[in-house]
Amino acid sequence: MSAVKLGTEDVTFSDMISNLPDDLLIQILSLVSISEAMNTSLLSKRWESLWKMMPVLKYVEKSCPTMTSQGFVEFCRRSLQLHEAPVLKALTIKLQLQSVPLILSSLPETVFQKLVVLKLHMIRYLVFDDSPPRRYCSAGKPSVCFRSLKGLHLRSVSFCDEQYFCRLISACPLLEDVFFDTIKNITGRLIFTKDMPNLVEATLEVDPSQTSDFLRILTSVEFLSIHLYANEVLLLADKISQRLLRLELCIYGKISRNLLLHLLKHSPKLRVFKLQEIHELLMGPAWTDPCQLAYFKKFDDPPPSVCNPSSVPECLSFHLQTFKWRCYRGTIEEKEVVRYILQNARCLKTATIYVSSCRKKKERLKIKELKSMPKASTSCLLVTRRRSS
Repeated sequence: MSAVKLGTEDVTFSDMISNLPDDLLIQILSLVSISEAMNTSLLSKRWESLWKMMPVLKYVEKSCPTMTSQGFVEFCRRSLQLHEAPVLKALTIKLQLQSVPLILSSLPETVFQKLVVLKLHMIRYLVFDDSPPRRYCSAGKPSVCFRSLKGLHLRSVSFCDEQYFCRLISACPLLEDVFFDTIKNITGRLIFTKDMPNLVEATLEVDPSQTSDFLRILTSVEFLSIHLYANEVLLLADKISQRLLRLELCIYGKISRNLLLHLLKHSPKLRVFKLQEIHELLMGPAWTDPCQLAYFKKFDDPPPSVCNPSSVPECLSFHLQTFKWRCYRGTIEEKEVVRYILQNARCLKTATIYVSSCRKKKERLKIKELKSMPKASTSCLLVTRRRSS
């Protein structure tokens, strides 16, 4: 408490915020950037080490405009060396596109010991360690290991070499949650030498033509969001986890009724199923280039045929509660799929169909057909919407 004299009156200032509990102050610090949080250490001895106990750290290069890219990366490394919290719940590093390479192995050893979730955004060149790449991309023994890492989120990340991606994955033995979005420079063949038995949730939004190499790590997932070409669905059915509870499947092309039922048969515990078919005409402006259209057609071969299941898939009889279909066009085969699911899904609570049609009259007809279909579940709510909604 201090007092100053303004005119003829004494005004007393009380530092009430410093009297708050450490946990609350640390929570307040988490609302500002790491550089601002570190600046509070200059206020008093009370604040000197508070930022070092923050369980969540977010480094955003854009928030430090006076630093060079190399200087910001060095700032990340040195400040992480000072971190003292027993657990680092989440670490986010977001660089500028023109930044220097980020070498993960250069991070302090404590990060590899106590980090739980790692989020990397806008990394132009990501290097795992300084060891030279081998001839083939293989998940061999990594030089460092994230012993506690359970979540890995990569958004707009470019690897200097595809082997660094393999090394990163193999250095995370406890992974449960994986999110990949716009990974670049993974052009060769990825070889995972072992499964990820702890992987519970995975979101794969990489180039669908390369997803087959990721499927072998999905043997234990319970929540999966994935983009595939229609002729890759059979491979997914063979690799999919028997414990899968939620599946969000985006198909490039057209999937057959029997193939879809084959997939459901291999997902006995499935509770939530969301389906979307992306057709050539729905690809948008980016797919008007003749070369890209030819690339799309290359993977538009008829999917392998499978026999109609001799019995109703277990997930339909006992578990499926939510079904959603985007870009439903109302073809004969699509109507058969919806009719089969509604007729056999005994526990279904909601079925949401996004109808795709350029004419309102046809759209109303499709909706009328959907509403007339019989349902096994008396409590099922059928919701029909336009695709643009």
